[in-house]
Amino acid sequence: MAQSNPQSYSEGRSIDELVGRLVNKHPKIGITTSDQLLREISGNELTRVGFAVTTLNPENLIASSQDVYVIDLEGLADYSAINTAIKQLRESRPDSEIVLLSTDQVLSRPQALPLKWQIAKYLVVTYTRPSPSQGIDYGAALQSAASELNRAVILPFLTQPSLIKIGGSLFDLYDTNPQVIFKLLEKVKELHGEGYNIILTTGGGPRNDAERLVSGAYGVSIDPAAVLKRQAATIEQILGSAGEYVPPGRLRTELPFSYEWLRRKILITSLSSDSKIPPTESDAHTLRIAEAQGLYKVIFAKDTDGVYHMDPYKQPRRERGRWPWQARSNGKDNPFFPYIYASEVLNGRIDRTDAQGRGEHLIETSALFFLRSTNIVRSVQVVNGTKPEFLRYALSGQRYAPGTTNYVGSFILRG
Repeated sequence: MAQSNPQSYSEGRSIDELVGRLVNKHPKIGITTSDQLLREISGNELTRVGFAVTTLNPENLIASSQDVYVIDLEGLADYSAINTAIKQLRESRPDSEIVLLSTDQVLSRPQALPLKWQIAKYLVVTYTRPSPSQGIDYGAALQSAASELNRAVILPFLTQPSLIKIGGSLFDLYDTNPQVIFKLLEKVKELHGEGYNIILTTGGGPRNDAERLVSGAYGVSIDPAAVLKRQAATIEQILGSAGEYVPPGRLRTELPFSYEWLRRKILITSLSSDSKIPPTESDAHTLRIAEAQGLYKVIFAKDTDGVYHMDPYKQPRRERGRWPWQARSNGKDNPFFPYIYASEVLNGRIDRTDAQGRGEHLIETSALFFLRSTNIVRSVQVVNGTKPEFLRYALSGQRYAPGTTNYVGSFILRG
């Protein structure tokens, strides 16, 4: 099988070693195929390594909650149901992976053109499967392909590191609630100790914006990269021996980060090595790091439950702890978005004016433009960093907080 979106973290790894990195996950794999032999061989291979395997029809893909959807296009004359499923699964299950199996001939058919558009738009992985008409030992070819699919696509997707940006808004809460940042980083240490591989970045926030403005008024130049480095140094100090700062220059030689390094340390960095991105645009730098690492999503830990029509806080952040009954504005007049596309945010579907009167609430405009055209990164998940347990839910791919109908943050989707 030929993979269209290669991952970096599985190279040289055995299936058993990759399975051992699944940490607290109980992966569910849905297989859609009309080929009974493929269904049997693939199902046996995935079951052998401990996955729960379900057979799905094209019509019930949307209703099924899986971690990975393996969809065989061979034998399908009508791709409309698959086209619909791709879009809806990306919206309802943004933490899942979709893998399309095809022969060389399938995607060259004229009726497959809309499907090819969906593949490109939603960054769906495609794999070339053996053809029963090739005059080969079809069963043996399927067995080899199923093993390779598992090793090269499914397991790397399920075991890739998590990139988390500690938003400047959380640092900004230090005056009124200094425990916020400490509790969040304690949770990060706890999760790393349980086997989750984690990379951290940081972002300036209103406090550092104000610092630059005041300094500028007195003719003092403050390097925004230095501000981010100070925040990264603070994170490293709080994490102690568990954390290690990686300067942007080192990223040029250390990408992708090795699994062994990530296992030993929580890596912290402040900027990517992309000099074309201004150091003031930390969101864009974080997405650039994720793209270089081959990660499908980024987590932004902020001081909000997710994406609302407008900033749910009316007062500046440093006043929130003083007047909590006036601080939040949500509900019917301020609806919550479980997901929203980057283009929709850019086109004004939400009000991006924050409490400081700026127009880049939640995510920078440059990061949104970047997200519209990435080759690997598919989403930004905004979670509430003042609720550390939600970080666990986000890392494990849970869409709802256990026992509730409360979403684990919001997704800003590519496109």
